[in-house]
Amino acid sequence: MKKFYWLFIFLVIIFITIFFFRSFTKEDIWICQNGAWVKHGNPKVDKPTTGCNNNPDQFLEVKNNDGKIVTDDFEINLPYGWIKMEKPMPGITLMVVNDNEQPNDENTKKINFRSYYAITYVSWEKDLNDYLPVYENELKSVASDAIIENINDGNVNDQQAKFFDTKISQQNINFKAFVAIVRGNNNDIWIFTFNTTESLWNNYQNFIPEILNTFKVKK
Repeated sequence: MKKFYWLFIFLVIIFITIFFFRSFTKEDIWICQNGAWVKHGNPKVDKPTTGCNNNPDQFLEVKNNDGKIVTDDFEINLPYGWIKMEKPMPGITLMVVNDNEQPNDENTKKINFRSYYAITYVSWEKDLNDYLPVYENELKSVASDAIIENINDGNVNDQQAKFFDTKISQQNINFKAFVAIVRGNNNDIWIFTFNTTESLWNNYQNFIPEILNTFKVKK
């Protein structure tokens, strides 16, 4: 059961409201506020030339050396305007937040929720199909009404993967997430999760696969 303890924490973090995002995010960035770019702190990059709105496509452009996150185990793009959490929660390898996103309802404003993606590492010797019920059971232990849907098989940069969506409601907010369980190079898997709200889900339909396709497990 110890090996699943971190997973329980991870699922709680993903789907239960996050009150402390802003306390961990950097302030040396350009923030999109009321249709205009506002400087916070001393950004290392120039003022964006793209329009300022909640369309995530404008943040896909990679600039300077901040556009890619590279570790000993994997690499993935860091979209312009998104913030890498310097101290992610226990069990999470990487968490990246869209700090430019503006909450679009009162409930998300109260908790200052921002869409984000996270990566987690798991030791797993069995087939990916065997892991799905484990994930589902842990998810339902957090929220019994959680839903897993749209399950598909595929690949992420030649790594075997399984894709699906999840839904859960917390604090009067309907959250939705895309999950990719990616086979590693040894007896392990990597879990990529993109978390947002149902109201913003359609905005990220093109963004999610573009980010996921930059995820590369090192040989």
